Amino acid sequence: MGLNTLRTSGIAVSGALIVAAIYVASTTPRVPDRTRASPPVAASVQATPARPQAIALSFRGDGPLARAQRLAMRGGHARAAQRQVEHALVRQRAFLGLCFDHFNVRGDVVVRACAPATGTDWTARLRAVPGVANVDGASQLTQDGPGD
Repeated sequence: MGLNTLRTSGIAVSGALIVAAIYVASTTPRVPDRTRASPPVAASVQATPARPQAIALSFRGDGPLARAQRLAMRGGHARAAQRQVEHALVRQRAFLGLCFDHFNVRGDVVVRACAPATGTDWTARLRAVPGVANVDGASQLTQDGPGD
């Protein structure tokens, strides 16, 4: 076996191992951030009960959140739609500080503040986002979640 052949096969095997590691890392289930942030949010909600606990959002257009909302409304794709929403919430600056909670019965995306109350008026802030069609900040939204 020649030196060039050995070198090329080593590069190929190393590349294959790196691709396999990336694949495994991207397909392993992750624990959502909101489960770790839940106790502080619950404590802050008890301190200020007039503040909405969850916000339901409807999206328009062809952005990633609107596509995920349509995917969830089709039925049977809630898991994939949830991953898309969580990814988009992290990437888009307008939604920093919000975590996915669930999809409500109408198919709206229900989000919560990830951190304890910071004094941010999320309802007003979200109404200013161009791709958001409707913002519903009613406190009863927490009752139709999957774990409630």
